[in-house]
This record gives sequence, C-alpha cells and structure tokens, in this order.
Amino acid sequence: MTYTDTTIQTSLLENTISDEEINKIIRDTTDQPDVSWYSFKFCTPELNEECPNPGYMVIKQETTLSKKFDNQLIHFYECYGEFTEDTYLNYNLYFEATYPYSLIRSTYCIKTKKKITESADVYYNNQELVSNIFKNKNNTTINQGNIIYSLKNHLASDFWSNSFERKINDNKQFFKLDIETGLLTEETHEIIDFEDNNKDRLTRTKVYSIDINDGEPLVEEFLTNSKYELLEIYEKNYLITGKLTTKEKIFSKNIN
Repeated sequence: MTYTDTTIQTSLLENTISDEEINKIIRDTTDQPDVSWYSFKFCTPELNEECPNPGYMVIKQETTLSKKFDNQLIHFYECYGEFTEDTYLNYNLYFEATYPYSLIRSTYCIKTKKKITESADVYYNNQELVSNIFKNKNNTTINQGNIIYSLKNHLASDFWSNSFERKINDNKQFFKLDIETGLLTEETHEIIDFEDNNKDRLTRTKVYSIDINDGEPLVEEFLTNSKYELLEIYEKNYLITGKLTTKEKIFSKNIN
C-alpha cells in the first residue's frame, strides 16, 4: 500500500510522546550507556539440532556529544550481531538529543566476511527524507518527501504498548522507520498478554507489517517491561527467538 506524505506526517504527529518523557530517557542515558545482550535460538527441535547456537546481538543506547556530528548532543542506538554462516548485522540510529529530537541518520548493513549483501542509509537532504538502499545487488534511492521523523515518533509505540492502561486485544497503527529497509512502514501493534507484578508490568505485543519486497505479512512478538526494556524477541517468519541475557553467558556458550 502506498501512502501520501500528508498521511504519514499526520500519523506521526498523532503518535508521539511528551518532551518530559524524552528528556527523562536522555538524562538516564547521558554518558551512561544502556547495553543489552541477546542470545538467539530456533523455535523447532529440528532447526535447534542442526544449529544449536545461531547467534547473538548487542544493542547500545546512549546520549553523548558526537564528534561525528560536529560535537552535537545526540541520542543514539548501535546494534551489532553475529549469526550463522559468517553473517554479521550492524545498524546505527542517531537522533538529536535536544528539541525537536529529529532523526539525523540511520545506517544498516548485513555482511559476510567477504562482502556487504544488503544495506540501507537514511538521511535528510534539503529537509526531505532520503533512503539509499542496496539489496539483491541493486542500488535504489528513494525520496520519502518532506517527512519529519523524531525520537518521539520512534518511541511512541513502546510507550503505548507498555502503558498500564493497555488491555488485551488493544491495537493501534504506527508509522516507524524500518531500519532494515530504510523506509517508513506502517505497523499494527496488538497487546496479546500482560502480567502485573509489584508495580511492574510484563507486556507481550504482536506487531504486524508487510514485507515490501514480496508483499507477504510479517509477524513479530516482543516481551517488554514497564521500564521499556526489551526482554524477548520472536521472529515468526524466521522461526527464531532472542532473549535478554549477559555477555558472559553468550561467550561462555560460544567457547563451549
């Protein structure tokens, strides 16, 4: 489905969070990086027997002055992963850490030891959101128009899902930057389960979207807590799940 700039921008304006909430995140991560490690396994006995240790991923979130962006105060996410068949994942997502908290740049790539197999680079050029995409040995540049995308938009779905007001079967549509494709994509978030425990809440959210390459539906599940920490990831299309763990456990498993 194709959306107009106006449709996307209207949705982004409607789905946001407050400056106060953003500033709390920025304060909590200023020069104090939040680092999360995830180990993965397949969801069927056959695949697990064939590949018992398919890989790991680490995500770092921090607010700091960046030499890369002229000593600008930025809030960023960095992700690195190693998976089977010498496959490596890397993405970086940079936002201004001061109002209006706009996206600065997003980079993503999948590579082997020999070459990059796919990538997406997203940035602003003359106030228009531009995506340079490399996939299936082809380069494509897409101008997504005069779209204003900010950290407040990027985190809106997390805040909605983890609100104590949510009930099972609640659902809502969001436009989010898909780091892998480099495009703003509509997602439907649905609450499928939650558990309240000592002022904390564990929420399981199912996220539906459409694969832009083949038009097939994509389904993911996320388990989070009321601190917006990601505890589990389930990729239904790939029959793989990732769980929050520690660096020590990951590398102990790799050594063994």
